[in-house]
Amino acid sequence: FPVTIKKISDEVFDKLQLVYEKHSGKKLPVGGKVDVGNTLSLSHSYEDFAGTLFKTKSPEEVYDWMRRKGIKPSKAGVQIALSLKADGHSITVETKYNKKTKEQYIHKALTRGKDGVGKDLTPIFKEYEHLLYLPVIDGKDYAVGYEAVMTYSNFTLFHEQEKETFNNPRSIIGAVLSDRGNQYFPYINLIALRIKTEDDELSRIDALEYINEINESQNEEIDFGFWVGELTDKKNKGYMLGGDYYKDFNEALEDFYQCVI
Repeated sequence: FPVTIKKISDEVFDKLQLVYEKHSGKKLPVGGKVDVGNTLSLSHSYEDFAGTLFKTKSPEEVYDWMRRKGIKPSKAGVQIALSLKADGHSITVETKYNKKTKEQYIHKALTRGKDGVGKDLTPIFKEYEHLLYLPVIDGKDYAVGYEAVMTYSNFTLFHEQEKETFNNPRSIIGAVLSDRGNQYFPYINLIALRIKTEDDELSRIDALEYINEINESQNEEIDFGFWVGELTDKKNKGYMLGGDYYKDFNEALEDFYQCVI
């Protein structure tokens, strides 16, 4: 019998995924299959940290999430933090604090991996550690969850300065992760999305402050904002970390979803 394959939009897929996970109690695999060269068994010191955050595509989905969590607009003191989504390769960088130099250094850099198998990128990240901004957080060890992406300006610059040709930015990143093009690392943009200390005592708001600090230091050409909305008794308000202040929660949320990088 002939088989008809019909493509569906990302939005429809996300809705079907939520229905599947709700009724099956299982999680669908996240992300596409990426050729990362020689794989090996790896261990994340922050195992529950390597993963993805809940994704939304509209303010309505945020309001629906609030209703399901029992968060009412009049509930004072509640803060809701959102970040833009970066679609690239997920990498966890584990850092340690050097008590003698009072500086942070890279301990391990690992891909998210699947079923305990992934790629150890520690040698590459140590080689280019000077390109990363590693803030000291009260002398604690911590991990940063990055998404490795490449801006089209860097993609253009790459083809102007290098002899090789790639069809898209993701292919160059794949080459770096596969040990076929370590020298191309400086063209990659590392977007910090998550951070977690060894004692797991950072609040979501404090974590976003550090994440924002890292991204501003490492990616001058990308304004990768985070949004924090706070609910109050008298009037809702929202604001962007390090950005514009808004008086109205709903207005700020609408504006945030208009952001496109």
